[in-house]
Amino acid sequence: ARPMLQVTVIDGIGTLRLDRPPANALVTPLLDALAAGLDEVLAAGARAVVLTGRPGMFSGGLDVPALLPEPEAGIRTFWERFFAVNRTLAECPVPVIAAISGHAPAGGAILA
Repeated sequence: ARPMLQVTVIDGIGTLRLDRPPANALVTPLLDALAAGLDEVLAAGARAVVLTGRPGMFSGGLDVPALLPEPEAGIRTFWERFFAVNRTLAECPVPVIAAISGHAPAGGAILA
C-alpha cells in the first residue's frame, strides 16, 4: 500500500481505494499515487478497475486550503495531474467502475 491510496488486485479486479482522511480531498501527491496505482493494477493483469473511497466519503474534491498557499507552478502542476488522471481513467483499456462510497462533490464528482 502507498500513502493515501490502497491498491489491491483480487481475481483480476484491481481496486484503487482513496484513503486521505478526512475527505479524500485531491492534492498532487494523491493524484500521482492514483496514476501509479492504475499502472500497477494494469501491470498485474487486472481485467477491470474499481475506484472507491472510504465508507461515507468517495472524495470531497480539490483540497482548496492546501492549494491556496501553493505558488503558480504548484497550482499548474496540480491541474495538469488532475486532468491527466481523469484522461487516463477515461482511456483505460479495461472497464473502470466508480464505486461511489459516499460524498463526491465537485472534483470528486469529476473523478467519479
